[in-house]
Order: sequence, then C-alpha cells, then structure tokens
Amino acid sequence: MSEPSILHHDEGDHYHLHLNQGEWAGRRYAVELHACDSPLCHCGDVNLKCTPIPGDDGHDSEEEVPIPTFTLDPFAHRTMTAPGEPPPPPLAEALLVQFSADDWKELADHVIEAKRRGMERLDPATADLAPLGARVAEEPTAMIGYAELFPYEEELLFSRGDQRWLADDQYCVDPKCNCRHTVLSFTLLPEGEPAEPITEEQWSVGLFKYDSGKIEPIPPAPPGWPAVGELVAALLADRPGLVATLKQRHERMRTFAREALKQAAPARPVRRATKIGRNDPCPCGSGRKYKKCCGA
Repeated sequence: MSEPSILHHDEGDHYHLHLNQGEWAGRRYAVELHACDSPLCHCGDVNLKCTPIPGDDGHDSEEEVPIPTFTLDPFAHRTMTAPGEPPPPPLAEALLVQFSADDWKELADHVIEAKRRGMERLDPATADLAPLGARVAEEPTAMIGYAELFPYEEELLFSRGDQRWLADDQYCVDPKCNCRHTVLSFTLLPEGEPAEPITEEQWSVGLFKYDSGKIEPIPPAPPGWPAVGELVAALLADRPGLVATLKQRHERMRTFAREALKQAAPARPVRRATKIGRNDPCPCGSGRKYKKCCGA
C-alpha cells in the first residue's frame, strides 16, 4: 500500500501541506513553489515557502511565526543548501521522511512544467548560448544531443512488446551542413527505478535519415538486443509524428547553434575616425589643403 500524499495542489504555484506523522501530525502549511524556468538550465531544484496555517501550529493567528523557506531536489529526493547558507529547517527534514512518491512526483512535475513554459518564451537572440557557441566553433561536426541542450523537454519513450525503451536523439548543428539525419541511441529501461546510471555498453546506436527513412546501424549493439531497424520501427509505431518532431528539433538546434556562434565570436574593434585639420593635406591625395579641397 502506497503512502498517502501530504502535498496538495490548490492553484497555480500554490499548494498546501498536511503532515501526518510524529510531532508534526496535524500541522498544515500554505506552500508557494518556485522553480527555475530556464529550459537551458539543468538545475531541477524547487524552492518551497511554507506559511503555517493559524491554529495548526500552536500559535494564535495574530502571533508572528517563522515562515520556513528551503530548497528540495525532487529528482534526488534531498534537500539543497548552497555554501555559506544555514542548514535546512526542521520542516524540510520532516518532509524527507513523510513525502510519498506522489509528493516527489508533484514537485518534479512542477519543475518540468516551469521549464516547458520557459521554452515557449525562449528567444535564442537573448539566451546565454556562449558555451554552446564555443563548442560548435571548436568542433563544428560534433553531434549534440537534444536533451543536452534542452534537458527538460519531452523524452522519446516508447514501448516494444512489454518493454519500455528510451531513444536519445543527437544532431549535427554545423551551419554549413544541410544533412537531414539524426543519431538515435536506444536503451532498454529497467523495471522500476534504475539502480545505477546507464553505461555506454547499454546503448544501441543507429543513423536515421528522417527524410528518406533509411537506417544505418552503428555497431556493435549489446548482445541479444533487437536490430536498430526494429527499434526505429517500434519508435515510429509508438509515435506517428516522430519524423515531424525530429525535423523540428533539428531546425531548433541549428537555430540556436547559429545564434551561439554569433555570441562566441570575438567583437570587432571599433576604429575611431581620425580628425582632419582644415590646414592638413587632403586625404584624397590631391596635395592641396583639406580646407581648399574636400573640406571646402
């Protein structure tokens, strides 16, 4: 039987907590969540501002009470404290004990939603893309993963039989190249939470030319795994709009790479015009004074 949720959504960024264990049992808090909404940022932290609801904490409504504010990582299920900051308040430690899987998922979904809202507003001309520009300038033919640039965009998950698979899509972002393909790397997802990170040996890789549908396997694949063509076919069957998605992602990657190269390019020095005196020789080479020639 799963643990009951203690975090409940009200509206927008507003939630409420109803703790149910130990000395915290019965205490309630109005909670305001804040997460970084930059879709380029890999941070997944969420800040919680918890205001005690009067009467639930042994305080009168007119008595000033502290408002705990702290940061949680909903993906690693831990508190986050920056160097030099005080340790998390007791309420944060209580949530680590009392949060259910659904509560952590609620926080994680809040982060993902914030990132995706930010994606809708993202303008490559104003985004900080200097690190991407430096990488593309150094290695123009490098294949860059879509999730590497946009870590919280939708993953390419799909089913094959009773198995769940993940496809990672990588693209050439060289502005001089007009290729129409993506490198797809497939891995079989374990049941439940993976015990260890996925290693290079657990990926099956192929080049998929999305305009023509041709597939070029990049050996070797893990022993006993389906051929790359079979995995691409399963991905296409599970996601009928896949080709349009890959085209859109490739074009977005190229757009951001072009802007990134502009940001990474060194600024050209500004040359100041030399002031010409009226009695100086005219720069046109006539041999006459400037005031008697072009400066007349």
